[in-house]
Amino acid sequence: MESFFAQLSEIFGWLLRTSAFAGVLVCLVLVVKAAAGGRLAARWHYLFWLLVVVRMIMPWLPQSTVSVLNLIPDSAKWGARTILSTEVGGKEFDMDAVAIKPMDADLSAGPVLRVADMLALVWLAGSLVLAGYVFVSNFRLWRIIKSVRPLTEQRILDLLEDCKRQTGVETILGIIVTDRVKSPALFGFVRPRLLLPVGIIETHSAKELRHIFLHELSHLKRCDILLGWVTTLLLVIHWFNPLVWYAFYRMRQDRELACDASALSTMGVGESEKYGMTIVRLLEKFSQARSLPIMAAVSEDKSNLKKRIAMISEFKKEPYLWSVLAVTLIIVLSFVTLTNATQRVLVPPTRENLLRVLGQSLSYRREAKLQEGIDDYTDASVIFLETMEKIDSASEQEMAAYKVLEDLLGSGDYGALDSNDIITAQQKIRAAILYSERSKAGLGDSSEELEDALKALGIDKK
Repeated sequence: MESFFAQLSEIFGWLLRTSAFAGVLVCLVLVVKAAAGGRLAARWHYLFWLLVVVRMIMPWLPQSTVSVLNLIPDSAKWGARTILSTEVGGKEFDMDAVAIKPMDADLSAGPVLRVADMLALVWLAGSLVLAGYVFVSNFRLWRIIKSVRPLTEQRILDLLEDCKRQTGVETILGIIVTDRVKSPALFGFVRPRLLLPVGIIETHSAKELRHIFLHELSHLKRCDILLGWVTTLLLVIHWFNPLVWYAFYRMRQDRELACDASALSTMGVGESEKYGMTIVRLLEKFSQARSLPIMAAVSEDKSNLKKRIAMISEFKKEPYLWSVLAVTLIIVLSFVTLTNATQRVLVPPTRENLLRVLGQSLSYRREAKLQEGIDDYTDASVIFLETMEKIDSASEQEMAAYKVLEDLLGSGDYGALDSNDIITAQQKIRAAILYSERSKAGLGDSSEELEDALKALGIDKK
């Protein structure tokens, strides 16, 4: 169980870093899109989001000095883990890999590990719930669609074949009329089918159906269903990141704009207005379709209608120069966003490298101790000198007192003093003088020994 939590926490930590990188890229793409505005075609705006998708699904990316992640501090790039390293022979050695674990490490790190494990479990539970919802929703629709017989009306099938030739699509595509969808939609990518709501064939003209078919065939040609599954899987994994949700919401909007532009590019001059009227009529007569990864609908997002109509009304072939600039911008963004920040190269913790590091560490400690010894010697020398000066001063006073007592005994005039008391005091002063002399000699010997020791280590007294 402990190994399970350890692996889960490690996966969750990697996921947090990946999600943070994706958030940075989402913000950068939004800035670039805002700066480009309407000067770039809809397909280029859609391709910008593919950089986010590629970034999130790639387990490894090359390092580069131009990566935007170089602007993020190490603590943000690698989480709470601190890399302790020592340089050996021009390389760096990962000391974390050989660090000795303290005996109380488990006790001190226990609460932190439990919090990390709980967060990882919450993420796993959320991902499983969301994955279950997506699977059940799509499976139910798949079972219903699978049981419905395809449309056999030759007039509609011929119209679809004409649209396939016009768009260059060769994939076999059946038409299903069902009350389970509220808007025309492309269903599936292995065996794709075109879903039409009940009543749309009777209420729309052949030209309007042609517009609908061209739009949905653009989804098929661009593999939007497969990409929808990829983005849904990424949402299931990164469900906790609101920037990822917003990015894929904007991506779906740009996808519809790109499909509109793709459909318009196959039509004749002056047909864009009629195509726009078909989109408006669809949104008026049919409900908004559910956003499922297995489908791509014409009227999936009504909030995007104003932007779609504006693009359709102003649609024109993109100038060659803007295409070149867009490709250049995509390439530059790829170098900046699809690379990792440069990192220090850590030497693997082999026995040889470990011995080198330990040897160098001992050398550093020895030098530190020597420097500490020099500092202590300097302090000790000052103390020795101060102490010897005090001893000399005390010795002079003791000698003066001893001389006074000796003169007093020689004169025979003791006054009120007893001769025995004078002799006792004289002996004590003499003992103090001898003790001071021995202390002074001991300090001198200690100073010499310290100086000899430093010379033996190759350090001269300065």
